[in-house]
Amino acid sequence: MATLFDLTSKLASIEALLADGLPETPEAEAELDRVLADELATREAVEDKAEAYCGLITELEALATARKAEADRVAKLAKTAAAQADRLRQALREALLRLDLKKLSTTRYQVTLKKAGGKQALEVDEFMVPAEYVTTETITTINKVAIQKALDEGQELEFARLLPRRDVLSIR
Repeated sequence: MATLFDLTSKLASIEALLADGLPETPEAEAELDRVLADELATREAVEDKAEAYCGLITELEALATARKAEADRVAKLAKTAAAQADRLRQALREALLRLDLKKLSTTRYQVTLKKAGGKQALEVDEFMVPAEYVTTETITTINKVAIQKALDEGQELEFARLLPRRDVLSIR
């Protein structure tokens, strides 16, 4: 079976042949009839191919939706499991602190209570910080909403332009 590319290329060459015109002879008339029949068959093949494409697109979109829903469901389960593990870890930590235990050995695990590594946590009262410890930052952003509005209203801006809308395929 021909690909969609093959079919559209064939249609383009048929249309080019028709645009060039054929001499008015009996052989040319027969050739024209053959070309027109071929064009009709090719257009029908394109429609059949488009039908198959649309069916496959619909199936793949449904599959993507189902897989996303499943991924969301599994992510929710993972988040729940992680939260449960955190609660159990915190409960075990609190128990070791209450019992004043720094180490605990079980058949399968070695549990140790120690101070966290890395940078030590910092608490700052922002209203009491002297100027020598303050850095001022200026953030500049482009107001694309205002630019869009100005262009929509017909203003010419040398630094911006509206791009043409792209074609979007709609399948219903």
